[in-house]
Amino acid sequence: MRPIRTAVTVFGSLLAAAALIAVAGLPVYVFPRTDDPAPTDVVVVLGPPREERVEEAMRLLDAGLGDALMVSVPSHGKYSAAELDVCTEKHSYPVYCEVPDPFTTRGEARWLRQMEETHGWSSATVITFTPHISRARVRMERCFSGEIRMIAADPEIPLLEWARQYIYQTSGFVKVAFESDC
Repeated sequence: MRPIRTAVTVFGSLLAAAALIAVAGLPVYVFPRTDDPAPTDVVVVLGPPREERVEEAMRLLDAGLGDALMVSVPSHGKYSAAELDVCTEKHSYPVYCEVPDPFTTRGEARWLRQMEETHGWSSATVITFTPHISRARVRMERCFSGEIRMIAADPEIPLLEWARQYIYQTSGFVKVAFESDC
């Protein structure tokens, strides 16, 4: 009887720990602080540039809420610059589609800093998806000296993907904790 009681205790403890982690992550991953759209110098689409992110960026730019567009793209595949209409078509504003080095949130933040220095930008709207907002905000604020506005543009996120994002984003935060620079 004792092994069963021990197993139940261990299982209950693991379940309680998982529930605690899930609840603790709600304000970080599920309900992060986002910003209302407002005019900024540049709208940045973090990669991969999925349709809902690009559409949100275009909506903001068409509404006059940005002067330029940066799109973080991979070097190949369906989200590469060569495959995205937003990167290949003419627009009334400058569009910069590049592969950040490295192709990570940190690389994207460094690219934004480089563009800030080149263009003298003092504000940016950054578009990503909800589970990534908090960690991306930390990265962007470390690199960009101006105002950062974070906006979520989401596809439907299935429950298993939420679980994966909790793990992925948490591991990303651990990495951020050990890196103090841009």
